[in-house]
Amino acid sequence: MTAPPDGSGKKNQIQQIASTVTYLERYTLFAILGLASADQDDDAVSVTVQYITAEQAADLEAKAEEVGADKTRFLSAFSADSFNHITVENFPRCVKGLAAKGAQS
Repeated sequence: MTAPPDGSGKKNQIQQIASTVTYLERYTLFAILGLASADQDDDAVSVTVQYITAEQAADLEAKAEEVGADKTRFLSAFSADSFNHITVENFPRCVKGLAAKGAQS
């Protein structure tokens, strides 16, 4: 089994990898032994969250600076604690929002 690093939460890169390794080890063992987890599995939810690339985050942050956006308020609107934690799903709305803010200036 393979999976990308778990980028959910405020994990550093090593923690992201360790989280994914632990998840894969657990479910590989379950598969080998033919076992099922009695608990509800919510790990898959955190693995499926995809964040924008570092380059996209840097571009958004530069644009926010350029148009004079309140970065804290902007990030809060997209439920992100940093530009690196903006989801791929929210990226187009972020771009539109900053473009609109720039047009107001």
